[in-house]
Amino acid sequence: MRAEPGQELYKLTAEQTALWKKASEPLVKSWADNVRKTGVDPDAAMADLKASLAKYNALTQ
Repeated sequence: MRAEPGQELYKLTAEQTALWKKASEPLVKSWADNVRKTGVDPDAAMADLKASLAKYNALTQ
């Protein structure tokens, strides 16, 4: 992702990324619980999403 003209883009540090991942854990769990209720395996759905993002070089760590 690149900044548009007049905008700045900041790269997160490893520590900042870890904090965001930790903060998002309740949201990920809630999403997984709701996906499971529809009969879909949330782990498989997430793996498919990550594979698609990687294919288009849009996956961040």
